[in-house]
Amino acid sequence: MRRMAAARRMGRALVTVATLALAVLPARAQWTQETLVPGVGLPVPMPATPQTADLVAFDMSAASQNRFAIDPASVRPEGTRFVRLTMVVTSSGGASNISYEAFDCERWTHRLLAIGHADGSWRPVPDAQWLTVRNSDRILRQHLVVFNAACEGGKIAGDTKRIVRRLTAPTDERFLR
Repeated sequence: MRRMAAARRMGRALVTVATLALAVLPARAQWTQETLVPGVGLPVPMPATPQTADLVAFDMSAASQNRFAIDPASVRPEGTRFVRLTMVVTSSGGASNISYEAFDCERWTHRLLAIGHADGSWRPVPDAQWLTVRNSDRILRQHLVVFNAACEGGKIAGDTKRIVRRLTAPTDERFLR
């Protein structure tokens, strides 16, 4: 009799714990996103890898022979702090690198979230670190340019259209808009 009562109490306790856990834990898809990228997750679904015709070029400098572009359809401000977007760097020989990246305006950092492939698929990069965009040998100049267009005063610089406009403006007018 005592064993049965103890088993019922144990069963009720397990049901209560499971119910509380389900109420407290986010949905599995969201949990997986946050596990991959704490603070800013991968969107579900990921944006399509961009078509060349959809890309908007931005000027880096005459020192680079590479061409730099973003997919404006992929620019996603998140709250007041994060911006996610697809960036494409094309070499003078025609090879392209497609990356999906996040920028943290508050902490002055960026992180590679996923790498795009020619077949249209993405490969998440769960182990990538948040890297500073200021005073670092590890930063690539394009990240600083995108950061400066996307962020202003520790917050997102505006909506998608304003971020794209700031990034694609001529270099001498870039942040006047």
